[in-house]
Amino acid sequence: MCLPTFSHYETGNLGVGAIAALAWLKLGRVTDPRLGARATVREGRRLAKQAAWFLEVPWHEWLVRPLEEVRRDLGVTGPVHYRPVRSSEVDVSLMRS
Repeated sequence: MCLPTFSHYETGNLGVGAIAALAWLKLGRVTDPRLGARATVREGRRLAKQAAWFLEVPWHEWLVRPLEEVRRDLGVTGPVHYRPVRSSEVDVSLMRS
């Protein structure tokens, strides 16, 4: 969910924004609130708003650079709230609705 949210704020793509919004609604129903999934998505949005525009980056040249250097130059800090969600932590019965 964080990646589509970040992508929407980077590009302004309404299709990606719609997917992110619908997933946001469903995310609240299929994950345990104690996991902080929505806080993680909000953080992705915040990071996108403060980052440089990725589409202007000459990635073919930057891929050889150290990750921390690239993050610094793009204004992207590492995520604070990120925590992987295991499939066992998701109520899959709610995904069908």
